[in-house]
Amino acid sequence: MTEVGKEIGYENTENFFRAFKKHYHMTPSQYRATIQEETNMQTVCGDRDVIKR
Repeated sequence: MTEVGKEIGYENTENFFRAFKKHYHMTPSQYRATIQEETNMQTVCGDRDVIKR
């Protein structure tokens, strides 16, 4: 996450985390876990549209 923040212009990791949480209403780690869970659900269910955003 530190690398991602720096690549998009955040020198301070805390500022990146704060902005990310404000926008997505979850931490980067929580977001990553949610995406992984959705991907696993789609794989288990035969790639059907199980979860709609």
